[in-house]
Amino acid sequence: MCSLGNPSRHSTLNNLALRTRYVKLNTSGDLDKAINLFRDWLRLALHGHPGPHRHLRNLSSALCSRFTQTRKNEDIEEAIPLCQESLEALPSLNPSRCFSYVWLHLIIVRVYLESGPTLFLT
Repeated sequence: MCSLGNPSRHSTLNNLALRTRYVKLNTSGDLDKAINLFRDWLRLALHGHPGPHRHLRNLSSALCSRFTQTRKNEDIEEAIPLCQESLEALPSLNPSRCFSYVWLHLIIVRVYLESGPTLFLT
């Protein structure tokens, strides 16, 4: 996560707090707000901030959670490429690639179980 003194610590903790509150209370407004904040942070992260792979994966995770709630294909259609981008943002031997591979696998399995194979055939 972000170490003490890291300038992005406040934003990261705020986003994670919103996502955690969504998980505990199931309030879609918190999840929507977290997604918007993740998107804002991602725009900043792509302009020279270190670790964009984490922000890509976090946004992907939040979109996947919203897909589970709403079943809107556009959320999952955005989540999968974001996860793939998080893999591309890391060198091939970076140990953090494991998290992105696992997350991508979980997204695909979740979509398959909830929507069936037809989403992947279109």
